[in-house]
Amino acid sequence: MLKFSANLGFLWRELDLISAIRAASKAGFDGVEFHWPYEISPINLKMVLDETNIPAVSLNTRRGNSLKNENGLAALIGRSKDAREGIDEAISYARVINCDMIHVMAGVAPDKTENDSTFRENLLYASEEAEKYNKTILIEVLNPVDAPGYFLNSFEKVAETIANLHSKNIKLIFDCYHFQMLRIDVKSLFLNCFYNIGHIQIASFPGRNEPNFNSQSYIEILNFFQTSGWSGFIGAEYCPRTTTDEGMSWLSDFKNELCKEDTLSNNF
Repeated sequence: MLKFSANLGFLWRELDLISAIRAASKAGFDGVEFHWPYEISPINLKMVLDETNIPAVSLNTRRGNSLKNENGLAALIGRSKDAREGIDEAISYARVINCDMIHVMAGVAPDKTENDSTFRENLLYASEEAEKYNKTILIEVLNPVDAPGYFLNSFEKVAETIANLHSKNIKLIFDCYHFQMLRIDVKSLFLNCFYNIGHIQIASFPGRNEPNFNSQSYIEILNFFQTSGWSGFIGAEYCPRTTTDEGMSWLSDFKNELCKEDTLSNNF
């Protein structure tokens, strides 16, 4: 059965992070994922994760200077020292809270050879450091409408990066919303890159709201992922239409429908 994680960079943003974890657990999520939890002591965060019996699925490296719209550091020329300090920080934080996956953010950078080399060198550093602690490094495609200028703006660029580095612990965040924004068929892509996927995220297309407002049924898509062999988490990374709690009925509906689909497939 698929497991769902709440992305607390998007959900329950009106709450402090400790309260948001408790809200996610109460709502029925099986895990939580973070953007930048670093203002909270990892020991304190681990305490509430243990209290609610909910695992940390992933976290991001720092985004850099938000006023300069850096949105990550790993592909920025001249920022490798800061990028690697951020990678070290994320791995250290992840170790304390028992989080297995770290998303290394590339940043807003031009598509130039120098930036590509910088990104790969920093990503290889992240992979080697993470491997010491059995952690997975994630990278993600962000569509140019939501993230103008982001270095990883196409699946081809991400696929080429993963292929060239030959690191078993560098995986793809398979964000269905971003791929739908890029007009990519998510089912075909899922099968083509299955073994390179580390995490899946969902939001409705085109509004990036609750997944039950998607233009194509997410029940059908997720059931396809499930029957094709995916058993990891599905991250809910969307912008609630009103409040997070008011739009949360989709979670129990999805779980019930996917359970029915799973039961039917097992009976044949």
